[in-house]
Parts: sequence; structure tokens; C-alpha cells
Amino acid sequence: MRSLLHQLTSRQSSIPDTLLDLYKQHKNTAPPVNVWLAALRLVLDRSGEIFIIIDALDECPVRMGEREELLKGLVAVKDFNLPNLHLLVTSRREVDISKTLSHILTEPPFGIQNSEVDQDIQIHVRSEVTNNPKLSKWPHSIREEIEKELVHGCHGM
Repeated sequence: MRSLLHQLTSRQSSIPDTLLDLYKQHKNTAPPVNVWLAALRLVLDRSGEIFIIIDALDECPVRMGEREELLKGLVAVKDFNLPNLHLLVTSRREVDISKTLSHILTEPPFGIQNSEVDQDIQIHVRSEVTNNPKLSKWPHSIREEIEKELVHGCHGM
């Protein structure tokens, strides 16, 4: 949320008083999430068309609850119901992500993890293994094994 607020306000000619107050109140501490969300809503309300793209949401760590907090934040942002806000999220299929975000989708999710993507990945890996100055010197059988393992383990990613 802080990063998003920073990105949105860095385009503006002045920082809203609400954010300055937030900074003064929490100079040495982290404000609660609900305070960040209120500030974010204020900034979004005052902005033109906003397109937020979050790529690889599944790479957000799970261990200490970071992903859960981010997912809750995304739901809260979507619940703002702002007509100027457009949100696109990419991720591998993960149960927690699907479960949390499924009820706020405006378009059905679609997958790109399929055999056509795997073929593209295979072409890329083969090209790299063949054209890389170091790898091209390796025995053909080793390069084939590298290609096979990378393509098999990539699962469309």
C-alpha cells in the first residue's frame, strides 16, 4: 500500500494534507493497514483513470502473512467501487489467491499455462542452450537434458 501511495502521489504537484498528517502522526511507526487504505482511497478519489497492475502475485511471501495482507488489501481496494480504478492481477493458480479474489472478479480468470506456451518456452530454451557461448561448448546430451528439465519443470511459466 505504501508503494502504491508513493507511485500515485509522485505524479502529483503536491502531497495531499491527509498524507502529510499521516506522516507526522506515524513518523517513527508504521500506521495500521486501515489508515493506509483510507489514505489510498483519498488519493484514488482525486486521481484520473488509474490502472494498477500486479504481476506474479503468487510470488508474494506466505510465511509471515504478507500475501494474506496483500490479498485483503486488494479486496478492500476493489470494494472502494471507484469507476476510475482498473486492477489487473497475474498469478499462478494458488488456492489462497483463488479463494480470496474469486468473489471480486469482474472478468473470469484465464490461464496461459498450456502446451502452446510450453512449446514457446522450449524454442527459447533451445535457442539459449545452442547460442550461449558457454553452454554451446557442452556435450549435446547435456544440453538436451538441460532443455528437457527446464521445459518439463516450467509448467507454462
